[in-house]
Amino acid sequence: MRFVFALICLASSCYGQIISTPTVWKKSGSPYTITGSLALRSTLTIEAGVEVRVATSGRITFWTNSAPVLIINGTESEPVVFRSSNGTQWQGFNVPAQTSRRAVMRADNAIFRDLGAGSVFALWNGDIDLFNCEFYGVPTIPAGNIGAGTPSRIGIGGTTIGAVEQCHFEGFGSGITLAPGLALLNCDFANIPDAIRIQPGRAATVSALGL
Repeated sequence: MRFVFALICLASSCYGQIISTPTVWKKSGSPYTITGSLALRSTLTIEAGVEVRVATSGRITFWTNSAPVLIINGTESEPVVFRSSNGTQWQGFNVPAQTSRRAVMRADNAIFRDLGAGSVFALWNGDIDLFNCEFYGVPTIPAGNIGAGTPSRIGIGGTTIGAVEQCHFEGFGSGITLAPGLALLNCDFANIPDAIRIQPGRAATVSALGL
């Protein structure tokens, strides 16, 4: 897989585009800025109150031949916030379908704003638990931006397992795809014109779609 060079800027210093050792992003160093593709090959823990700003071309990719882990420890009073660094959009998260080891993502009280065109939450081989999170897509990407005219979509598919509980989803014009092994509990949805799609064979674990 090809990665675009990225810098993650912390205060007045920056470091490279791959996280290969356990790393903690602290509130005292916030905001953190990602200028391109950030590849996780180890564990990244993000503390409560951190803001992550991502460039238009930026995304977080879980490394395909490693054991990547993303832990987001927001709280109700101090959520972790992801947003565009320039007020437009960013490219979200990606776990490639060919990942040889399962990616792990745990997020409590996180807000994901300005999610852009295409599959902005494309997780295809992971162990995912999302609690009390908010996701805001761009219903139609405006002209002059990456993916202009293409609405956002969330795709948590493949062999992904886990739970998405008490989360809010808004503005995903191409809908949401959910894996058979993913429990969706007490979530709500707004401004999503296309139906949520459950992959074939999915267990009946949806308790509230809010459509």
